[in-house]
Amino acid sequence: MRGQGYDGAATMRGQFRRVQASIKEKLPLALYTHCSSHSLNLYLSDASNIPSIRNCMGVIKEVCRFFHMSAKRTEILKSMISDCCPEQKKKKLISLCETRWVERHDSVFLFKDILEPILFSLLKIDEESSDSAPKAHVRIKEIASKLDIKEEIPRVCRLQTARNNVPYSTEEEYYRRAVYVPYLEDFCNSLTERFESHKETVASLQHILPEFCTKTDFYSLEAAFNFYEEDLSHKEVVQSEFMLWKEKWSQEKSENLPKTAISSLEKCDKTFFPNIYILLKLLAVLPVSVATVERSFSSLRRLKTYLRNTTSESRLNGLALLSIH
Repeated sequence: MRGQGYDGAATMRGQFRRVQASIKEKLPLALYTHCSSHSLNLYLSDASNIPSIRNCMGVIKEVCRFFHMSAKRTEILKSMISDCCPEQKKKKLISLCETRWVERHDSVFLFKDILEPILFSLLKIDEESSDSAPKAHVRIKEIASKLDIKEEIPRVCRLQTARNNVPYSTEEEYYRRAVYVPYLEDFCNSLTERFESHKETVASLQHILPEFCTKTDFYSLEAAFNFYEEDLSHKEVVQSEFMLWKEKWSQEKSENLPKTAISSLEKCDKTFFPNIYILLKLLAVLPVSVATVERSFSSLRRLKTYLRNTTSESRLNGLALLSIH
């Protein structure tokens, strides 16, 4: 076993007495890689440090919840979408997914497309509820007086905060400086932190690919050699083999160079380049992303809802495996 990949759950990736630690204790060469898709998804799902973006996502979430909580409001929105955007096929807002950006961005795009019907729907709901609001307020005051509850505004003590004024000449420049550039910097820093754990070995291994080996030397491959030393021959042998491998591809045009581990393996003669072949195999088997498309407990809930309680434990386990994988 030379590679293991999981999501970021503490039970899987923890350094002490967790799955990856337990496996690595018995198989030291099983390099753990945090699922790259999950790493990216975690950051995109997290609340942004940029207040305007965080507030925007919060507004979208609350508006979606507001319409979904009432069938009457949903019908008003459907009617407005039909009137304002007759070509729009989707008539309902999509809730923001808490864990998967691949589902979250669809809801943001849809919200943008039907923004005008949403605004008209909210105005109509406000007009219809304006008559009943004063009556409700009077009724609340009557109940409060009977319960001897004083009508007062609670005081909240906190430090005053103010937004920095960003110099700008156009609206586009303002949003670029105040929102886009800060978010991009925050995004890059977070990605660097999340992908740092397995960077050294994997980044070193990639230099075995013809696309990279023609531009570098054996020193770039040293971290990978040190990690997988027991799988390879003596260092001098591997170094000589690398030089021959580099020479083999240095005469080729860049567009003809294999760009992946699989395509490089197909062009690598195991007889002449045994160590290079091993390194390419290691690079090919390292898990980049976890293939599971859905969390197990949501699949299990769906299965149990469908099957009710009429299935045995062994049958349920089998069906869950089929559904999840």
